[in-house]
Amino acid sequence: MKHPKASSKHQAPNTRKAPSSKFQAGSAGRGLELGTWDFFGVWNLVFGVWSLNRRLRRCGLSSGLVSVSLVLAVLCVADLQARQCVVCDIGISGDCYLITDRVTGLEQVICEGCVLLKTRCYLCGMPVKNDLMTLGDGRFLCARDSKNVVLSDDEAQRDCADARDELVRLFSRFTTFPKTNVTVVMVDRTQMDQLMQTPGFDRQCPSVNGYIRSRVVAGGEWKHPINILNGLPKYRLMAVCAHEFGHAWVRENLPPSRDIDRDSEEGFCELVAYKLMERLNQQAQMDAIRNNLYTRGQFDLLLEADTTYGFYTVVQWMKCGTDNCLRSEEPDRIRKIDERRLLKPRRESPAVPLVFVPNRGKCVWERRM
Repeated sequence: MKHPKASSKHQAPNTRKAPSSKFQAGSAGRGLELGTWDFFGVWNLVFGVWSLNRRLRRCGLSSGLVSVSLVLAVLCVADLQARQCVVCDIGISGDCYLITDRVTGLEQVICEGCVLLKTRCYLCGMPVKNDLMTLGDGRFLCARDSKNVVLSDDEAQRDCADARDELVRLFSRFTTFPKTNVTVVMVDRTQMDQLMQTPGFDRQCPSVNGYIRSRVVAGGEWKHPINILNGLPKYRLMAVCAHEFGHAWVRENLPPSRDIDRDSEEGFCELVAYKLMERLNQQAQMDAIRNNLYTRGQFDLLLEADTTYGFYTVVQWMKCGTDNCLRSEEPDRIRKIDERRLLKPRRESPAVPLVFVPNRGKCVWERRM
């Protein structure tokens, strides 16, 4: 069956056409890319090399030349395997495409037919043809990622509780995080979409992983209802929780006179999530946080400050720093604080809701106004 041509107009953002020039070095450690060479072409080459080796031996030529030719033949066979579509597991004889797996960060080779598939794993972004899992809200999961996600609400609640408990242990010397006034509810895509349609919010991304709307109730007590998208991997779920708890901490601990930049608050919450992932030895989640650029460098500056001066200095700056954000040319200003601000009570105004969204394959947080 001949597949229609896959135009760049309809390609996913993490997809690009593989180069077709012969013997071009592979970009993902796959060896040689033979472009338009097909299965029979490669094996004809191997047979030709074998025949050449027999003639060289008969002529008494150097065995080194024979070895080199055999190595070239092996490389050609290895490249044939590299050009096997990872989706349908069939060798690629025509055009091929490279898709970045958002979970591993590696580029994978797929054929022209599979690049047109509409069923894509919502976690890794790869096309799914066989053994796919369909969630109740219409999201798809590939066989690999379906084994790693949390689908049970009870299990998700335990993971969120574990994240909070780990935060308590991790930061016990510096501060405390809200507990009894925090509720976590797991929702599916449809329910999350409905939350984002609340009047006063702009819907900027169709895929949302988490949502918090802190508010003050009667008596001046803070309440922090958190909604998290179900079907997330365990440690991404815990990172989402840690970030949300960071926002809840900000709502309760910053004095009314503290004018903190939004990027700085986001950077602080990312730092909380990063340190939790570091404690749990989750390098992939740590890399995902470090690769995010949406805090405009504030996370990097806060991480540097945490490394240089310690987390206590970061907490004090968040509470009563004289600057509303950090600047790379003056990193030492994180030690500039005005402790008089701590004497004033926390303002009792609702926090602006914050949401956790993937941006071009990376997890980012945005404030919905």
